Amino acid sequence: MDLVTLTAADYLELESSAMLTPVLTDARDGQGAALYSYVLLVGPAFKTGTIAGLRGKNVLISSRTGANAGSAWMEVVLAKEKLGRADSFFASVRAVAKPQACILPLFFGAVDACVVDEVNLNMAKEMNPQLGQLQVLARSRPMIESVISTPLEAHPMQKDFIDAMLSLHQNPRGRQLLLVFKTERLVRLRPGDLDSARELWRDYHRLTGSPSPRPVTSRPARPAVAAPAAESRQANASQVKEED
Repeated sequence: MDLVTLTAADYLELESSAMLTPVLTDARDGQGAALYSYVLLVGPAFKTGTIAGLRGKNVLISSRTGANAGSAWMEVVLAKEKLGRADSFFASVRAVAKPQACILPLFFGAVDACVVDEVNLNMAKEMNPQLGQLQVLARSRPMIESVISTPLEAHPMQKDFIDAMLSLHQNPRGRQLLLVFKTERLVRLRPGDLDSARELWRDYHRLTGSPSPRPVTSRPARPAVAAPAAESRQANASQVKEED
């Protein structure tokens, strides 16, 4: 195995095992690690201005990956506001697969609030400027989404291999391989890049008392919270030769 690609949450579960060395992450617009903030949105008619005003309301949550960071962040926000757990505070909480399935029902008044990542929200507003009427009630710290790691025990060609991965965006074959990572390019993971994700999952872990930091993916009103199995994605890569 040369590389393993994990969500930030999955990597953090393995971090204490010292089996992997985090080296790369995906980038957006070539400006360092791609960071994503989650936002809690309400409609233009929401006048309370506080999260407490959402008690007994219906909420949709869209997370970028199977780690369900959006759901975890919502739980942590409620805990910090001393409002209890999501299943008792809201009338209903439901996870949706696509950001549009979260944003549009809120815009048309079908639900009272939604959680979505700000990157997808901004893209939606570019296509429909009227979505700018939605209000941001809370915003998470920016977090990275994925971590590309190597085995702790380096193989002889590891440095050359990582250098090749960093230059994938410079040739057609490399750009095709980047589709596996769902990104335009890769960059080196810098000190501190994982701090905000580490803080989120640490707080969620303390809140739930669960050894596996995973929120529910979807539920109707009032059932107990369960932790689904983690979803990971792996990609093994071989030495890449540049094409002119």
